[in-house]
Amino acid sequence: MEVELASNELAPVMFPALNHLATDRRDAAFKICCWEQQHSGITRPPRPWGEDENFTHGEIPSFIDEDHYLHINLDTGAIIAADRKARLAVFSIREARDINTYEIAAPFRDFFNWWGSKSSLFQIHAGAIGYPDKGVLLVGRSGAGKSNTVAACIDSDLFYAGDDCCLLDTTGDLFVHSLYSSTKLYKSDLHRYRLLKKFEPLGLTTPENKALFFLHDLAPDRVIAGFPLKAIMVLNIHQQPDTSLSPISPAAVLLTMAPDNILRWPVVGKLAMPHLSRAVRSVPCYSLNVGNERERITAAITGLLKSA
Repeated sequence: MEVELASNELAPVMFPALNHLATDRRDAAFKICCWEQQHSGITRPPRPWGEDENFTHGEIPSFIDEDHYLHINLDTGAIIAADRKARLAVFSIREARDINTYEIAAPFRDFFNWWGSKSSLFQIHAGAIGYPDKGVLLVGRSGAGKSNTVAACIDSDLFYAGDDCCLLDTTGDLFVHSLYSSTKLYKSDLHRYRLLKKFEPLGLTTPENKALFFLHDLAPDRVIAGFPLKAIMVLNIHQQPDTSLSPISPAAVLLTMAPDNILRWPVVGKLAMPHLSRAVRSVPCYSLNVGNERERITAAITGLLKSA
């Protein structure tokens, strides 16, 4: 994937979360051309869809199929359109300052989900933690504690491959690919985590008073490109000291994952459903009953991985 900017104003907001994937190769199979109107002078063409188009999380269904994609960010007005056969996507926004911290933390998120689906690569709303040769997905609804659990893990010998989303390769043996190096935590929680507390002055502040960090820039030795998937864990936070693992059914995992991984994108989600259904049946599934002592959280995960 190659990203080309029409003006430099977009670089500080579109690249930080993706810098860990940078390469010197020039044989990219897909290009994203990006511009913001204010400095580039490039205006948008008229909208090709009607005002009554049924938006679904910004997707414009009548313009989405296996080879085409069209999405508008309902918060920022950013538009991305793609043509798979032309191996080209375009991203447009009025001004770089319109890009909010959600887009800075996860640029092109909706597009990547569509682009990967052709190769059975599906975006997963999950934390991804482990070692280069094996790791786990941490799933749960928004607010379930994924970011705090990931923060506890990167204070240990476990490595980070994702905080909030990653790509799951469902062809053959399951493999998790890192997508972004960003992580977010409420500022009121930072004192609990040694590494992120150290970098607090370097974090961006989100509207909900979270600190946004780019781990590749701050602690590149803690970030890995991905790993073979060995287990999926659904977070269950409780107020006891200990952390434990208990087996759960694949169906329970799929019910937890469906709202953010399938229903969020009804067009691509229809493609993802059978692949994710197979994935959760292919690896052990657990409830990770998370206690309030961080060392026990990481001990439970590393103990499972060392026995995998």
